[in-house]
Amino acid sequence: MPELFVRQATEVVAAARKIGFPVVVKGLGANLLHKTDRGLVHLNLLDAKAVENAVHEIAAEATEELDGYLIQPHIRGRREFVAGLFQDDQFGPVIMFGVGGVFTEAFSDVSFRLAPLSETDAGEMLEEIRGKALLGDFRGEKAADRDGLIQTLLGLSRLGVEHPEISEVDLNPLLITPPGPGAGGGCAGDGRWPARQGRTAAAGFTRCHRIAFLSQKYRHGGRFSPTGQMGPCIDDQHHQRRLQRQALPG
Repeated sequence: MPELFVRQATEVVAAARKIGFPVVVKGLGANLLHKTDRGLVHLNLLDAKAVENAVHEIAAEATEELDGYLIQPHIRGRREFVAGLFQDDQFGPVIMFGVGGVFTEAFSDVSFRLAPLSETDAGEMLEEIRGKALLGDFRGEKAADRDGLIQTLLGLSRLGVEHPEISEVDLNPLLITPPGPGAGGGCAGDGRWPARQGRTAAAGFTRCHRIAFLSQKYRHGGRFSPTGQMGPCIDDQHHQRRLQRQALPG
């Protein structure tokens, strides 16, 4: 998805015209968490005047915390999911998928797998969430592009394995749109600061998912089903990965 980051309020309208209306304008800053709650996300801005009003409101709310503005195309999608990865001290990179948007923390409806993922692993993650019905035909909209979602999870898996210095990645919301899934927001961190200047600090964005993961991790002495349903235990999966590595030649 195309997007532009600008530091000055005077640059936002030109950036919006370059992206093409309607647009979304977000106020960004290293300490700006819960941007929607603070009125720092303005959606479906149809013209330059609407963008100017949004910039004024964002600047008034964020004041010195504001580093700049992110301008994105307004993506229409009524179904929102979340996908991400984080590095666990014991297991390494963990991939997550679940119901996203404003309901992420309320529902905590997520599935976990250890990286590296196979296509089968990613497909199982889609089936394990309680809200999986949202992936099918929904209120006149066609079913989600499952292959696109699977490729998103596989991409996160590769990122976690090939770049262990990246401690966290969060794609939320991951919108279901006619061309395929698209990220309406996201952030990443290397454990010290945001990977991309101006993005929200990554330290807390997957807190609810970490809590869900850890509560399951230690529920039965480190052995648990990642979704609370029948399925491979993370501890078993970790053991299988270790045996596979040991079996590799050289």
